[in-house]
Amino acid sequence: MRSPGLPYFLSIGLLILLPFLSFGHEVYKGRVVDARTQEPLQGATILAESLPYGTNTDEQGNFVLQSETPVEALVVSFLGYETQRIALSGPERFVLVELQATTISLQQITISETPDPLKTLIDLDVRV
Repeated sequence: MRSPGLPYFLSIGLLILLPFLSFGHEVYKGRVVDARTQEPLQGATILAESLPYGTNTDEQGNFVLQSETPVEALVVSFLGYETQRIALSGPERFVLVELQATTISLQQITISETPDPLKTLIDLDVRV
């Protein structure tokens, strides 16, 4: 029986190393917290302006966003907080985002009783 040749071993070696040779692979990590209390914000949304996808924070407010190309800015949002755009200038790969709570002011509403339309129709039927 003939032993496998050098091309066979090179092919196997290339298949094993290929996942580790991801050129241009960028990884951005960070943490999103409440600016006042420093409590982590679980479920905050992190979007890269140049990507069609994003990620969310875990229970500790941490996130990891991977990209094939460099990202210029992150947009971080969470319900009840002001959305924040974080410009990434340089090689930083860990970002601490402190979101400010926002208040939503609603206009005053008045609730008043109105006649029941069904009762009005029944009363009209009775009078006829």
